[in-house]
Amino acid sequence: MASKKDMRREDLIVPYMEPAVQKNEGDIQGTYLALRQVMRYMQSSNASHQAQWRALCQWLLSSPGTSEPIR
Repeated sequence: MASKKDMRREDLIVPYMEPAVQKNEGDIQGTYLALRQVMRYMQSSNASHQAQWRALCQWLLSSPGTSEPIR
């Protein structure tokens, strides 16, 4: 059977100390930078998807007898 003796060594116990509160303005600036990059990607992505959708709709709506697609 296992021993019921507590094998923890008291000289290895490290007391908990709360970390010092730091006000870091760099975090919020980094967040704003990331948000701007995401917005640029989303705008270009949405424009790309819109152009593809419009081209598909024009292709589907164009009649075989006309040389120009319907606008």
